[in-house]
Amino acid sequence: MSKSLNPEIIETATNHFCDLFQLSSCMERYKVEAMGVTRLQGYAIMQLFHEETLSLQELATNVRLASSTMSRVMDKLVERELVERDFDVNDRRRMIFQLSEDGQLLAETIHCCYEELYEMLMVEIPVDEQEKFLYNLGKILDKMRETFEEHICPCKGIAGNLKNTLKN
Repeated sequence: MSKSLNPEIIETATNHFCDLFQLSSCMERYKVEAMGVTRLQGYAIMQLFHEETLSLQELATNVRLASSTMSRVMDKLVERELVERDFDVNDRRRMIFQLSEDGQLLAETIHCCYEELYEMLMVEIPVDEQEKFLYNLGKILDKMRETFEEHICPCKGIAGNLKNTLKN
């Protein structure tokens, strides 16, 4: 621990971050599962909402899952006709996924729920403090990505993809 940081501040920050991660996970699960998909399926749907088409490996990397796990998630989404699977026109060995019409509608609904949720939270921060809050939140996320890439997963190089995942 850095000598310049107050231990009480570190303890409070630790507790707040733990609560934030736990509550956001619960809120997300509640919102997404209320729409009839699992949280992992919701992550995959939102990745395709933002990227339009992705390969299985790209999806697995972005969502930070093993390819075998992502394959099962995608099989269920294809089976429910929320996602379409096809061969890449440039590389027939590569499968790509995109949202079906129903999947697109569901993704838009999920996206609106996230926007409503975060608007409800941001309204609690005074308008003149919102930019500073977002700036500091961005600094924290950048440090988390850097730490993830350097110390937790240095060989996989997925922290760059994490940036897009965490932004959305």
